[in-house]
Amino acid sequence: MRSIVVSLAVVVSMSACREVAPPHLTGVPSASAATSARTLDQEFLDIDGIAPGFGGAFYTPHGILVIAIAKGGDHAAVGQALRVWAADRGRIRLSRQLDDQDFAIREVDFSFGQLSAWADLLLDHIRPDMRWYDIDEGNNRILLGTSDSVARVRVQVTAQSLGIPDHALDVQVGGAFLRTTDLSDRLRPAPGGVRIERAAKKGCTLGVNTTSSELGAGFFTASHCSSSIYAYDGSAMYQNVTDGSNLIASEFVDPVPFSCAHSGGCRQGDVAWYAYTGESLSDFGKIAKTTGFGSTTISSGSPRFSIDGVGSYFQGDTVYVMGQRSGWLEGTVLNTCFYFVDASGVQLNCQVVASFIVQGGDSGGPVFTL
Repeated sequence: MRSIVVSLAVVVSMSACREVAPPHLTGVPSASAATSARTLDQEFLDIDGIAPGFGGAFYTPHGILVIAIAKGGDHAAVGQALRVWAADRGRIRLSRQLDDQDFAIREVDFSFGQLSAWADLLLDHIRPDMRWYDIDEGNNRILLGTSDSVARVRVQVTAQSLGIPDHALDVQVGGAFLRTTDLSDRLRPAPGGVRIERAAKKGCTLGVNTTSSELGAGFFTASHCSSSIYAYDGSAMYQNVTDGSNLIASEFVDPVPFSCAHSGGCRQGDVAWYAYTGESLSDFGKIAKTTGFGSTTISSGSPRFSIDGVGSYFQGDTVYVMGQRSGWLEGTVLNTCFYFVDASGVQLNCQVVASFIVQGGDSGGPVFTL
C-alpha cells in the first residue's frame, strides 16, 4: 500500500516521523509547539520577520519551486530561513530542493508581511463587500472577491485612500462559494473516502479517521453534512445508507461560529467530528483507493492508501481528493490561505482552495498528496 500525506481540509480540502530533530529557527514556533490552527500564512509571516523581504514560495504548473523575494531583500537570509523552516516542518521534498539549489528566485515588489498588513488594513474598512480573499504569493498581490461590480469599485477606491498600490491588489467579482450536497458500498472497518449518510438520506463522504485517549475513535467530515450546520446536533451517521444496522457514529463536535471582525462570525472550516459507536468500525490511518482517476471502484489489488503524516500545501502543489460520488480526483492548489464568506453568512478562515470539479456527495472527502 502506498503511503500518503493527508490534510484535514474539507473540499471547497496524524504526525510525520523524523529521526533527527532539526535545528530551530529563532522566532519561528517549532513544529511541536505549532497547533493545528496555525496557518501557512502565519508561518510565512514568521519567515519574513526573521528574513525581511521574503515574499512567499510556490510551485509553478511545471513543478518548479519559486522563492519570491522583494527588491532589496537578503537572498541568503531568506534561503537559510526557509531551509530551516522546511527541515523543522518535515518538508522533505522542499528541503531536498533547497539543499540541491533546485529552485528559482523571483524578484517581487512586496514582501509577504507587507501584503498581509495591507490586507488587514483594507479588511477593516470593506468587510461588508468582501466575499473572499487570499494573499496570492504566486502573483505577489492581495486577491479579493466582491459580490458585484459596484462593490468592486468601492473596494478599489478604499484601497487607494489607504495608500495601497493598485498593483498590490486584484479585486474580482465572484459569487458565493456553494457547498456540494448529495466507493458507496458497505465497508467495515470504514476508511476515508467512502459514502456516509444521515437520517435525511443526505449523502456525504467520510473524511479522515482519528483517535485520541480523550475522545476515542471518530472521523471528520463537513459540518453541512449534519442536520444543523455549524452547531452541535448529535446527528446520527450511517455507512453506507440509512439503516439501523449501518449506524456507525453520531456528531460529537461542531462548534458555533466564534466572534470576529466579520458580523456573521467566523469558523476555521466547514468541519464536524463524529464519534464512532465502536472503535472497531474505524479503519484508522486508511483512505479507500480506487482503480484510477475518476473511478469509484475500489482497487482489488491495492484497496487502501496509508496515511503517514500531516501536510500544508504550497500554491501550485498537486493534490488529490477521494469523494464517494466522483472518486479519485487530481487538482492543483490555487490558494493556500483563502478567507471567504459562505452561503450561510459565516466567514471561513484560511482555507486551501484547489481546482477539483466535485459533485454533490463529495463533501467531507479527504484531500491528500502522494
